[in-house]
Parts: sequence; structure tokens; C-alpha cells
Amino acid sequence: EEWLRLWDFSEPDALFWVFSDHGYQVGSVIEPKDCLTWVLMRDNTSSPLVPKRRVISSLDFYATVLSKAGCDKAAWSASDSIPINAEQDCIQERAQRQEGTSKTPAVTIGDGHEDARSIRVLLGEDSRVKDSPQTACTAVASVLETACWSQGIEEPVALVMGVYHEPSATVAAYRYEFYHANPYVFSTIPFSVLDDSREGRAIIQALAERFSWKNEAMWKEARERGRGGEGKEPEGERDG
Repeated sequence: EEWLRLWDFSEPDALFWVFSDHGYQVGSVIEPKDCLTWVLMRDNTSSPLVPKRRVISSLDFYATVLSKAGCDKAAWSASDSIPINAEQDCIQERAQRQEGTSKTPAVTIGDGHEDARSIRVLLGEDSRVKDSPQTACTAVASVLETACWSQGIEEPVALVMGVYHEPSATVAAYRYEFYHANPYVFSTIPFSVLDDSREGRAIIQALAERFSWKNEAMWKEARERGRGGEGKEPEGERDG
């Protein structure tokens, strides 16, 4: 709070983006409390951004600023930026998801026996010094369960997270409810449950394909343990 008072957030023709890092007690097998954080954004330009999403990825910053500054001439990053708030856009997005034509940044899944559609998967990676001091060794993939309210803002209901920790060949899965009375509470769920839903399979696919440092033998071992219920044990609701 004291640091924020040093800034004049009323400065004209300026865009402010204040991002908080994660907490200081981060485990090797990352949990929701370890990677959920907050961002404050204020746009005082003549064409201000008004976010449609209340929950975003930290990676959205780069694409949003490129789009805002007009530096992305090929519009490569436009689809990854924070969309402008518009009720019609939100209604259209819901319809496109139902029709399977959504252009939301995503991992597209489908095995030919189901209606493949795009799902936005939020990615992250990390490591603890005691596990791997120089390279990432923990992969995180999350999907939001959302509901769209009438004012056109995509409201999060919950976040489902899949985690792979390579040094211990461990997988874990969690569900975090955004409107729980205790903001630090989350549930540990069996990793095998992710195989039962389209969103869960998108998480698994992202963990399998989007992290180049992953050792395939270790990942296979972790997946087998996860299928057999030997991943991180479900613990019900936890106070993180």
C-alpha cells in the first residue's frame, strides 16, 4: 500500500499494470495458493482497455501491450490479449463455444468421436532452488470454469489445475472456487478425474505437449502413478 502511494495513477495518457508475485511459501508440487496472484490495471489513454475477463494469465501482459501499442502489425498476439468489454462479444463467445467455432486461445482437443472445440488453457512453470536451481521442473496447466454475466464480463466460478513435478515424478490436480468464503481454501482431486472431462483432457494434453524440458520417461511414470491413484492424495478442502 505504501509503495502504491508513490505512483500517480491519474497521470493522463498512461497505462498502468501492477502485478503481484506469488507468496513466499511455495511448495515443490505447486498448489493454487502458489501461483494465483493479482494484477491492477488502469488505462488513462483516449481508448482505454476495459477487460472482459476477471481472471487472466500473466502471459496476457505481453500480447495486450503489443496490441495496445499498435506494434503487432500482423495481429499475432491480438487473440491472446485481454478483450475489450462488450456484452455482445461475450454473448457471441458463448455461442461460438457451443458451436465449436470459438477463436479463444486454446489447446484444441478431440479424438474424432466427440465435438472438438477450443479451450483456453493457462500455462505456468516454476522450480524451487532445492529441486532445480537453474531450470524449470514443475509444469502447471489450468482451465477456468466460467459463467458470463449480463454486463458482458466473463466471471470465473472455479479454476481446475493440473501439475507435473518432474524430480518426484508426481502429478496433482486441484479445484479452486473463486467465491468461497475462505479465499485460501482449495480442494485436492484425483489426477485421474481429469480424464473424465474435455477440459481435464485439455489440461493433460497441455502438460504433455507444451513444456520442452519435460523428460518423457518421468512424465510417463507420473501419468501411470496418477492413473493408479498414486499422485498427490486427495485431501478435501484445504486452507492453503
